[in-house]
Amino acid sequence: SLSGGLNVSRDGNETKYNLGVRDKNFLGRNQFVSTYYYHQDGDDDYFVAGFTEQRFFGHPFELDLDYSSNPVDEIKRIGVSRPFYNLNQSASYSVRLLKTGGRRDTYNDDIVIAESFYDGDMMSAVGRYRFGSHEEKLEFGLAYRYRFEQTSRAAIFSVNPEDSALARSGFPIDTVYHRTSASVSYSGFEYAKFRQVDGFGFTEDFVLGFFGSLGYGRAFRPDFDGRLYDVASTGFSRYLASSRDLVMFDYYHDFWFRSDDNLRHTTSVCGKYYRKLSAPVTIVFRAIYESDSRKDETNALILGGTTGVRGYDKYYLTGDRRMVLNLEGRLYPDLTILSVRLGGVIFSDFGRIWKAGDPMKVRDFAMSAGLGLRLAFEKSSRSIVRIDAAYSDVNGWQLSIGTGQYFSAQRPGLRLTGR
Repeated sequence: SLSGGLNVSRDGNETKYNLGVRDKNFLGRNQFVSTYYYHQDGDDDYFVAGFTEQRFFGHPFELDLDYSSNPVDEIKRIGVSRPFYNLNQSASYSVRLLKTGGRRDTYNDDIVIAESFYDGDMMSAVGRYRFGSHEEKLEFGLAYRYRFEQTSRAAIFSVNPEDSALARSGFPIDTVYHRTSASVSYSGFEYAKFRQVDGFGFTEDFVLGFFGSLGYGRAFRPDFDGRLYDVASTGFSRYLASSRDLVMFDYYHDFWFRSDDNLRHTTSVCGKYYRKLSAPVTIVFRAIYESDSRKDETNALILGGTTGVRGYDKYYLTGDRRMVLNLEGRLYPDLTILSVRLGGVIFSDFGRIWKAGDPMKVRDFAMSAGLGLRLAFEKSSRSIVRIDAAYSDVNGWQLSIGTGQYFSAQRPGLRLTGR
């Protein structure tokens, strides 16, 4: 259960090294322990640690401790919960305390025009109740959150008046609020098994079916003497499969408002299609559309090497609407060297980011193409090392290195049990 070592990742023309260990069954007590030290280009090094006790003193409660000194997102968190341990369990609840801080950078395309620092506290309490068969679940949830956050040391680096106005509008204001919310969701589960989708030789399990959710919340002032805003959210997913095809679609929309005043809209639409042409070849297509429209007209979205287009720097362009298209041919030959499976990929990435009112032009798409190598360490784990060489007209050749595929078919947030 003990693993660790040195990991190197590179995306968006930035390299990050991390050295650490983790144990999924610490001292044979079914506890998770991890410690990592990160060294990164152009920013401070930081330390991350985590601990999870899945059966607190033998009782069906989970204890979580997390710490991170990441200069952009510092975290100190403690949580106690009773997660869904099995499909027969009806109730789940959790309480978490969180202290945060860090630096917020403001970009106009690829230029840092301002920065600010923040610190804050948060407390949340969540309860969920569900019923139904193993294949269908209807779930109701209630949540309460207290949030305090203050901004300090705001600085503007650009002398351009337009940049200064953009930076000032993007600086967060100090916030103190209570928020209550309720949600209802439906899950209709189906199941499928594939090989050579994200992994190599092992059988990959996928949860298919239909998933839908509705939520509504209200944020109140510190003394509950008036509301700050309301937020409504909706989402649904549909996953289908045949003997050779896997189709996945996700849609999410959140809307913040106060009376007739629209404060913010966020939309995320993602479609993925996997087609097994033959034993060694899988064709993959992914399409993403995202928008984040805010009253202060902040450009909250970025386009670059870490957001779907290999061969570009992390910060290439900014805006409030983004579209990304990826096409990959994943090659899984029966080739093994020293117990390491070897594979490859041929890919092409397309991306476009814009602001409300901008015309849509094909020449404004960022484009790249390249080749990649995949190394699968399936004898010791199911991890994959990814090495991609991408070419773009803007940056020439760039190297992208990481673990796992550049994007995955698995849906990280979907859990039948657990948190």
